[in-house]
Amino acid sequence: MNRPIRDGFFLVWRHQRLVWWIFFVNLFLGFLASIPARVLFQPVLGKSFYSNQLTQSFDVTVYLELLAKPEVSVAPVDAAAAVVAFVFLIYMLFISGGVLAVYRDDRKLSRSQFFESCGDFFWRMVRLLLCSIIPFGVVFALIAKVQSVTGKMASDAPWEMQGFWFRCAGLFLCLLMALFVRAWFDLAQTRTVCDRARGMFVLSFRSFVLALRNLPRLLFNYFAVMLVGALLIAATWFVWLRIPHQSFGASWLLLELLSAVLVALRLWQRASTMLWYENHAELNTVPIPLPPSPLPAEILEAEPVLVAPSEFA
Repeated sequence: MNRPIRDGFFLVWRHQRLVWWIFFVNLFLGFLASIPARVLFQPVLGKSFYSNQLTQSFDVTVYLELLAKPEVSVAPVDAAAAVVAFVFLIYMLFISGGVLAVYRDDRKLSRSQFFESCGDFFWRMVRLLLCSIIPFGVVFALIAKVQSVTGKMASDAPWEMQGFWFRCAGLFLCLLMALFVRAWFDLAQTRTVCDRARGMFVLSFRSFVLALRNLPRLLFNYFAVMLVGALLIAATWFVWLRIPHQSFGASWLLLELLSAVLVALRLWQRASTMLWYENHAELNTVPIPLPPSPLPAEILEAEPVLVAPSEFA
């Protein structure tokens, strides 16, 4: 029996080229998203003394003053960011089949095999994404409801900290629900690749039942990886605050390293789900009874021996 969290970490480590592949694509798309901002801000900051406060360091006050200028419009920047985010989403959907195939076989696939798996499962991953819109929408609606209720409680509640603690409890439950939905559809994607299933709506329902029956184990796997990510983000924030503002290169390198780690953590969750499902399928597979072995040919071809009745008298 494998241990999904521990073995999932080593599975991601053995195939870490997938992490770097995703990271460099994300880095390239981020560079493309920065081009409209550079084109937009260059005429305004090209001959301004305030530019040093944004390039050598980052002054929030100067940035807000820049956005308040009538000649500066952030609409092109927002549009470029939305397009790049959509392209990255499609890219992640496309390679999901290949990534899960690598984790299933635990071996390096050739380029043709990898992209064959990507193309084979792409539209199934798209249908699973469409199926996940409603559950994630419910989670975000509950988050908005918690924010609204706690906002009223903060002003009307007799106890001063009642709204704060209610918000913490409500957001924590919403976080668990979001992790469950994430685990649910990661499990559906894993079953798609392992079982080569095609009915995505039926598969989504069956994966929901399976995830609900194994709720503590799956939530523990995802929550443990998320906790590791939270600790790493806190450590990065602690180091980043101590980097001099003039050291832009060091800050950029630290944040990009954090981006690579976050990609690895996401793949860690997917690898642990793959290992958990393989172990679950192995333990719950009904063994097929073997057919009775045929009699040897010598026995079948032997002639019967007749015994005289007098021998039993």
